[in-house]
Amino acid sequence: MKMEKVDIEKQSPKKASRAPQSFEEAALDFENSKIIGLKLSRKIAWAVAAAALLISLLCVLALLVALFNHTDPQPVVYEKDSKTGSIIQMKTLKDTPLKSDEVTDKYWIATYIRHREGYDWHTVGTESEIVKLMSASDVGSEYMRTIQADTAPLNMLKDKGKIVVKIASITFVGEIAQVRFTKQRVNTSGENLDGSPEQSFIATLSYRFDNGAMTDQQRLSNPLGFKTMTYRVVDEVIK
Repeated sequence: MKMEKVDIEKQSPKKASRAPQSFEEAALDFENSKIIGLKLSRKIAWAVAAAALLISLLCVLALLVALFNHTDPQPVVYEKDSKTGSIIQMKTLKDTPLKSDEVTDKYWIATYIRHREGYDWHTVGTESEIVKLMSASDVGSEYMRTIQADTAPLNMLKDKGKIVVKIASITFVGEIAQVRFTKQRVNTSGENLDGSPEQSFIATLSYRFDNGAMTDQQRLSNPLGFKTMTYRVVDEVIK
């Protein structure tokens, strides 16, 4: 038996060899690599710039927060009492611990005292209606008897003068309010030309806020329904 000789070299696959690049191809590869590198550099630069911008914004935000939260120390203000000569420290709401509605209560108490104890010929009718609106029935009736007395300003001063009320202080003893105030007679121009002395008084009153039925006009004068339930006033003895 005759064996055929196999040409191994012909049957074995030859490894493909890369053809050498031409000058143009090499130049094109070089340009492509430069473009890729440039794009990568730009991406890195943009990333660095974005990070720097973010840090700057955070710094600005932190500075703004610090500025808004910063509070300068409040100056201490003093006032001299023209009557006694004593020095009184002026206080803000932050300086004085207050109950939830104390500021509102003091406002309406002071308003009631001014309406009740003051006097102006031209507004006495309106003032009396407001006082009755802000008083319990028996307190309002007692007030009407007081202003109609022979010695009341309505009959003594008439249209020749006014009574000016100044609130000195309002304090609370339990559910009772104590109000220190002064009254002074002035002429129709508000001047004390005859040397009328300033008189000091202490009013003691109990009160509540009654959300009862009122007309729109009454609600404009007394929106929260302030009511004085008891009222007493005495001269303040200054030693």
